Amino acid sequence: MPQSSNYLPCAVIKADYLRQILTVWVKFQNLTNSAAIFFAT
Repeated sequence: MPQSSNYLPCAVIKADYLRQILTVWVKFQNLTNSAAIFFAT
């Protein structure tokens, strides 16, 4: 069995994992920005 066939799903899983972390981080940033605006006003 070639190595590349095992590598591709691993890369896809890592990319999806990073995308989920990025999505959560962006949501958290938006939440903190909203809270800062809320408390500043």
